[in-house]
Amino acid sequence: MKKKLLFALGAAVGYVIGTRTGRQGYNKLKDQVGAVWQKPAVQDGIVYAEVFAEEKIPVVGGAVSAAVQSAADSVSHAVEKNDESSSSQDVPSADDPSADDQSDVSAPRHSNDTPPA
Repeated sequence: MKKKLLFALGAAVGYVIGTRTGRQGYNKLKDQVGAVWQKPAVQDGIVYAEVFAEEKIPVVGGAVSAAVQSAADSVSHAVEKNDESSSSQDVPSADDPSADDQSDVSAPRHSNDTPPA
């Protein structure tokens, strides 16, 4: 619907700019749009859209709020779990000769990567 409205607006602007009658064409178009706007069917549609939005916005807002809260709780739980597991791991001491060995630290590799030479 939004795309159709934008197309109609673009067509109207193009019509006004492209006509040789200029101001007269603009006034005629403005009068036609005003007449359509004042039709009872159009006004009924506007009222319906307003009522629909007033009813649905709180429902959608509540659902979005609940989803955001759930996501925040999940992330918080995951971070806490990660903090607990990382603090319980053994940390090598500076005297440990394997502390300097970083052969197991590398960038993630995919199955199609070849090993370094």
